[in-house]
Amino acid sequence: MTPRFAFPLCFCLSFSIAVADGILSLGADSNFNKLRACALDCYNGGVRDGYMVMNKLSCQKPGVGYVPPDNDCFCRPDLQEIAVRYVSTCVYTSCGQNQVDVASATQVYKDYCTSAGYTAATPKSTPVQTTAGSEIVGTTPSSSGSRLIVNTDAPNSNDLAGDNNDIANTSAPATSEPAGDNKGTSGLGTGAIVGICAGVVSAIAAVIGCVIKYKQYKKQKHQVQEGYLNE
Repeated sequence: MTPRFAFPLCFCLSFSIAVADGILSLGADSNFNKLRACALDCYNGGVRDGYMVMNKLSCQKPGVGYVPPDNDCFCRPDLQEIAVRYVSTCVYTSCGQNQVDVASATQVYKDYCTSAGYTAATPKSTPVQTTAGSEIVGTTPSSSGSRLIVNTDAPNSNDLAGDNNDIANTSAPATSEPAGDNKGTSGLGTGAIVGICAGVVSAIAAVIGCVIKYKQYKKQKHQVQEGYLNE
């Protein structure tokens, strides 16, 4: 065997033995060492391989120096989601929001734990009501990420709106006033105005009649007086 192939072979064997022993050996992963320095800092913090993630998951034993944690803690199925979220957020900030670095850094963690025999636990999901009335009842993993499971049998918002309109229409009966009681803008009904006009006309006619009667009476009286004088 030529010397140039000896080192890669020993490197792979040491990584496989470390993983098999259950001790954290992230620094022996070739893909891990290909990450940019800004991404490696989110893992190491300038101390040891995976030190920052280890602290985030509380895998470091208190009161002692650095002790490589077991994969049982570093890759624990229910903690993998926390680790991936931390690495993603840290690398996004440290590497200038570069999505390629984020994807590479999170994939290194996932691949390492998978090769160590640990599968991430399925995240629990809570039903969420969407704006269209459908209900999200869970998520399923896919090649491009998580996929939402939507229950389309949930009540539609348009149906709910129609029911509310029916309730509103039947809750308060409409009221109306008799046609004869309607009043104009002056506050008097049409019948009242007609009655007032008729009364005024009758009063004027009565006054005119009285004046005519009075003049006839004076004329007759004057004629009688002249007749007495002529005799």
